[in-house]
Amino acid sequence: MGISLTPAAVGAVRAALSLRGHGMGVRLCVSMTGCSGMSYWLEFVDELRENETTIEQDGVRIVFETRHLVYFNGIGIDYVRQENAEGFVISSPNLCQDDCTCPDGSETC
Repeated sequence: MGISLTPAAVGAVRAALSLRGHGMGVRLCVSMTGCSGMSYWLEFVDELRENETTIEQDGVRIVFETRHLVYFNGIGIDYVRQENAEGFVISSPNLCQDDCTCPDGSETC
């Protein structure tokens, strides 16, 4: 399985679940998004759905729809703090590269 969390991401998930007071982990979600290919995001998980698979890394449970497994090979999840913002950053080989553009040239990824 090609999903990995950095130590910062593991710590952030643990802290968020603790602050929330309940939940069994985070769900990794994906959708198709125009020129950029895939959009990924995380949400809290309180219970498993019938069509989901779980993996665990360093005590953090990651849940995803089994049919989306093909989109997650090579996914890296980090938690980054910058001057004015902080949050999870998901990197994937399925994301558009810097040099790709939409067919009509209207948008650069």
